[in-house]
Amino acid sequence: MKISLSTKVLFKKNLIDALKLIKEKGYDGAEIWVNQIQRDVQDIRWFKNYLNRLGLEITLHFSNDDLNISSTNSQIRKISVKQVEKSIKLASSLGLEILTVHPGRKTSSRDNLEHIWELQLDSFSKLRNIAEEHGIYLGIENMEQRAKEIIILPRDVNKLIYSLKSKFIGITLDLAHIATIGNTDTEKYISELSEKIIHVHISDSNKTNTHLPLGWGELNLSGMLFDLQKVYDRSVVIEGYVPDKELEVFENNINVWQKIWKKKKEVTV
Repeated sequence: MKISLSTKVLFKKNLIDALKLIKEKGYDGAEIWVNQIQRDVQDIRWFKNYLNRLGLEITLHFSNDDLNISSTNSQIRKISVKQVEKSIKLASSLGLEILTVHPGRKTSSRDNLEHIWELQLDSFSKLRNIAEEHGIYLGIENMEQRAKEIIILPRDVNKLIYSLKSKFIGITLDLAHIATIGNTDTEKYISELSEKIIHVHISDSNKTNTHLPLGWGELNLSGMLFDLQKVYDRSVVIEGYVPDKELEVFENNINVWQKIWKKKKEVTV
């Protein structure tokens, strides 16, 4: 299994410098947040050549701040879909394959769920068509248990995925998000989604915080990876970070990953 690092871990650094550090540290790949490209890259053609020279396995993560593709505000919804479309085209221009996107959510806790589903499907149908046109796989992320989210449980994810009926629509499985649901059987959760998992995120968490650095929370990370490897053997992206502790977290994540991976292999032998 290959290991990548989210560039959000090094968000305050210039993206070019962050990618150099990730390569030098021995990661197999990096997941780049689109807003970092918008901030730090002026020449996309040059950046594509740079990524090719760097030799990392690169994926993109859409920047979801202030956006919602199932918003009941039609202008917000339209802008949100347009921004994802631009990110799909960016991934294509860089020669990449996978773009992770967050699903839509309620605008208000009192929104009619059926109506939100209709808006969600309408938006994703448009995005599916753009993704198919450009040959980009959309990894829709399972979300954490929190107010207004509607794509949380395997049945939610599967309902959305199978409604869209496209080989270019899959799941970016976030392992830390599973832990927010409560007494959830991780193996069962993963197995119910196994056919559509195209990408995976991992981080630690505790009762109050998700996306902590590896080893800074309470999750049984080795157990989760053991369950995951039964159905998935490609790249896993470490997302755990803490603002203002970027270099400490950067060093920590790969070190803890190596210990976890060694422990997992010893258990399976």
